[in-house]
Amino acid sequence: MANGHRPAGDGVAMTDATRLEAITRRYPVAGGAGRFELSSTTLEIEAGSWTVITGPSGAGKTTLLQIIAGLDEPDAGRRWILGREVGPDAESTLALLRRERLGIIYQHDVFLEHLPVWENVSCRLVPAGVPARERRERARATLTELGLAGAADARPDVLSGGERQRVAVARALVGNPDLIIADEPTSQVDRETGALVVQALRRRHTAGTTVVLATHDPALMDAADRHLRLHAGGLADPGVTGAGS
Repeated sequence: MANGHRPAGDGVAMTDATRLEAITRRYPVAGGAGRFELSSTTLEIEAGSWTVITGPSGAGKTTLLQIIAGLDEPDAGRRWILGREVGPDAESTLALLRRERLGIIYQHDVFLEHLPVWENVSCRLVPAGVPARERRERARATLTELGLAGAADARPDVLSGGERQRVAVARALVGNPDLIIADEPTSQVDRETGALVVQALRRRHTAGTTVVLATHDPALMDAADRHLRLHAGGLADPGVTGAGS
């Protein structure tokens, strides 16, 4: 793991932490000044922690996760991902972080439908030069962990919605990321298979991976070190500042 360092606001070194500082994100609205998803919101996620974010529909949870993952750019504020400051012109840095250190679980994922599941899961290992045989073995092991041992050679288009969601989780986990960012990772699975997702995430967290996710799943919430609520563009938590907190 690469380590990034910067002085935090109180002068304490922040190593591999992820921080948003006074982040604002506004989307245009026809005939108006725009709608704020996030308004001057500050959040620090300690390395190795498990943070759950909840809030009503439309509160900005997905936007917040996308900014943490470097998939969306704030209109104002500063951002550090795993200790590295990432500005609006740092696409190469973001691409490297996403490829080598982040595992992202989207709420609505996209697959290469013509490729078997194991190749979809292991595609992120290709740029790292991992041989095909090892990629297949690692994909199969991760799929087995999520109860999908028999799906490795299937095409994604024959899978159910819950199976596809677990494949998306496997793809995020297969590279052993330093930071897992997940948007409702158990929303399409039943309780039994959801428990497999929770267990897989717990194992990574126990090994030192930082986990930050949006969810309403009590099992994922119970595993968290910290529970934040997003409402009206800001986070409610004693250690977080921002509009609405």
